[in-house]
Amino acid sequence: MIVLAPIPEPDPEWRSATLSGNPGSFGVNPVRQLGVWSVVEAVFRPILTLTYPIEDLSKRLVLTVERSWDSLDDVKFSVFHWEDNDFAFAQRKHGDRTVIWHRPNASWSVDVASNRILQLILPDPEGVVWRAEHV
Repeated sequence: MIVLAPIPEPDPEWRSATLSGNPGSFGVNPVRQLGVWSVVEAVFRPILTLTYPIEDLSKRLVLTVERSWDSLDDVKFSVFHWEDNDFAFAQRKHGDRTVIWHRPNASWSVDVASNRILQLILPDPEGVVWRAEHV
């Protein structure tokens, strides 16, 4: 049987790798942990902001609401694939609106993605408070 050496404890001056804020807040910790949302946010673009809570939108599509964080706040989110497009619902801990994100691709423009997702989830367009401009 192989006996493995124990993994050492963190160095005493290291702070949590999940701290947000300026890079100096990590002390001399050589790593910074990323939340899943930080990675998703890097490849998706916001296309809509709605007044509805994320739980209601996710319930409509029978999605699980996950939790993560980015450099600003804790984030609740659901990521899903629909008709060859990737979308995400996201709501910050200290926010009351849900942002719909879309990963840009060649098949759907911002306008098409916005219109299609609204048709799927929202019977009343009055819940839309912001819409991305066509790019």
